[in-house]
Amino acid sequence: SSNDDFQAYLHNQDHVDEEAGKKQCPKPCDRTAESRAELNLVCETARSGECYDSVVYGATQGIKEHPQWYNPLTSQSSFEDFQLHIYTGPKPKCKKPPCPCKNAVKGESCYSSIEWVKTVGVKKHPKDFDGITALSSDLDVQRFLHEQRMEPCPRPCVPTPW
Repeated sequence: SSNDDFQAYLHNQDHVDEEAGKKQCPKPCDRTAESRAELNLVCETARSGECYDSVVYGATQGIKEHPQWYNPLTSQSSFEDFQLHIYTGPKPKCKKPPCPCKNAVKGESCYSSIEWVKTVGVKKHPKDFDGITALSSDLDVQRFLHEQRMEPCPRPCVPTPW
């Protein structure tokens, strides 16, 4: 995250409570950071219902039976990619776009943080990592770090249910 991304996040916290609204940061100069922050307020990655079912169908059957409907996606595309495609398609079954996501990969600071939590953090500071163990999946640790805002980890992508 850049300083502009962080400023955009703080700018959008006015909805949290009246106090946050009084101390609201100004909008960042970087309009792309502002757009990303606004998307995080309106996005929702499907977990159940018609949108979820449409994503799973598209990724498992639809892409094989009607590949032209899902171009340029492939069977290896992420859940979020399929949801965005369905959300922006001619017959949208999803009412909201998916939330932006990225799974940490080796060499990134988030990945190093995940490794540290699993090997050192849970042993030395177990109270700080409630619900996380050395055997937790990397995605679960990344989700925890993202939600707790302990490290600069992006929201992890939903594991594909196919």
